[in-house]
Amino acid sequence: MLIDRSRRRAVSHFKWRVRLFGAGAILAVVGIYTDVSWLINLAIAVLAVGILLRFTPGRGGRGLSTVDGASDEDAGSGH
Repeated sequence: MLIDRSRRRAVSHFKWRVRLFGAGAILAVVGIYTDVSWLINLAIAVLAVGILLRFTPGRGGRGLSTVDGASDEDAGSGH
């Protein structure tokens, strides 16, 4: 049995999720190094926002571009 792992849908808010993960990781490392608890808590909050972005809907509707650059409408037409 083969599993198709290719994505045919857009990844919603991907750039923002990566940015928030990077910012949260930097805040966490600095907070741990300086032993500042509020900075660690801020890092946890930033990382949580990044995780919650995964569950928000995309820009909605048809015509969203997929990961490989083709739109949803193109994918169904066989072009």
